[in-house]
Amino acid sequence: MTTISIAISLLAAFSFALPVTDESRGHSSAFSPSNRPLSNLNRTLNGVTPGVRSRYTVRAKLVDSNITEIESGVKQYSGYFDNEEEDKHLFFWFFESRSNPKQDPIVYDVSGGPGASGVAEIFGNFSAASYTNSTIIPQKISFHNYASMLYIDQPINTAFSHSKTRTNNSIDAAHDLVGALTAFFEHFPEYSTQEFHLHGVSYAGRIIPNLAHQILSIPAAERKINLKSIMMGNAMIDPASQSTGDLPTVCGKAGYPALATAEQCKAAEPSAKACATEILKCYDLPQNQVCKLPDSCDPARILFGNAGRFTYDMRKPCDPTTDACWTSKPAEYIKFFQNPKIVAAIGANGTFEDSSLSVMKDFSRIMDGTKPYHRNLPGILQQIPVLIYNGDADFLCTWLGGLATAEAIQFPGKDDFKKAELKPFSANGKEVGQSKTAHGLTFARVYQAGHGAFVYQPEAASVMVRSWFKSRSISSM
Repeated sequence: MTTISIAISLLAAFSFALPVTDESRGHSSAFSPSNRPLSNLNRTLNGVTPGVRSRYTVRAKLVDSNITEIESGVKQYSGYFDNEEEDKHLFFWFFESRSNPKQDPIVYDVSGGPGASGVAEIFGNFSAASYTNSTIIPQKISFHNYASMLYIDQPINTAFSHSKTRTNNSIDAAHDLVGALTAFFEHFPEYSTQEFHLHGVSYAGRIIPNLAHQILSIPAAERKINLKSIMMGNAMIDPASQSTGDLPTVCGKAGYPALATAEQCKAAEPSAKACATEILKCYDLPQNQVCKLPDSCDPARILFGNAGRFTYDMRKPCDPTTDACWTSKPAEYIKFFQNPKIVAAIGANGTFEDSSLSVMKDFSRIMDGTKPYHRNLPGILQQIPVLIYNGDADFLCTWLGGLATAEAIQFPGKDDFKKAELKPFSANGKEVGQSKTAHGLTFARVYQAGHGAFVYQPEAASVMVRSWFKSRSISSM
């Protein structure tokens, strides 16, 4: 796997050509065959009609952790969700909780990209282990301490997942996942009564609102998925609102030194406002119509690009004359997933690629990042709580933009949520962030954390996850 400094923005969002990195889970792979037919938008809900089983079936095996050296002693399954009718095969890896698997919740950690491997998240944010110098090191502070974890390579043609068809949008990606998750709980009924949560960072903010909406649209009596909340971190949820945090962040209003002069900041204000307005116009276009944004959109990113700071952690200096501000070296764990012994142990097919360039390009061509998927959130909040959190040193998805996103959600509790004050929360007596909650919606800022906040501040992550599971809010522990 070579370093890819192409770009397809996480902000496919704005369809800027920004390189993606290991830190954002976005290294790209070789192309999948480009003549695969694209799937159609707005189909019936994944074949999961009330009273009808999912089109997907499960092909699973019990994984021997003595071979993989991942989560030793923990029951785990891997394999495929198969939709033979549409020739779709989604690879998954599931781990029971380290603590109390019969009672602990189940979390599906939704990968971003789009097209970044989901099973690679095993070595990712607040997860099972790290992989350094060809050595697996268990992470003591981890999601796995508090929940059983499910990882899926999605959308189709990502990593070990494969199909003769292609998917180019978050609606269809979610559509396949509803079928896969329904099949999972049909195949493993022993997990079907436990609380189920969706979590994801980055581009998962495009997938999760669609996925939750589709799950909750199934009548409760027919629903096999016991969804109780969604959690999105440093996520691209509402691009127009998210963009409003860019210029204030560059100009020193996010808790870090300014990266541009006062004159530059003032001169950029009209263009920044115009950019947000242009993105809002995209929201009202038909789903299948491509939105075109001006090249000058979001001048804050131009100012930031000249400042010599790393996009995913603006505390880190970098050389702006190279791609070092946008990319990092390939992740070591690629070697793990390309090891024939591991591939056989987990029952995977094909050659592992950390992420799919063809999937990224398909999503970018239709400007999937400018679709108004966040408009699903008011309906979701009528049924389950929502957590939005941001590491405050990330520039790709700034915490001020995340706060603006949360405060812009059009739901009955909007005014109360906006009036609520951010209050500090602590981990082991140390203040690690701020949060506020009203009417089922919570926003949290995590101090000194970049893109994918949990990997930077695992102690804060532990507090957030435990308090969220307990009370659906963020509090000190």
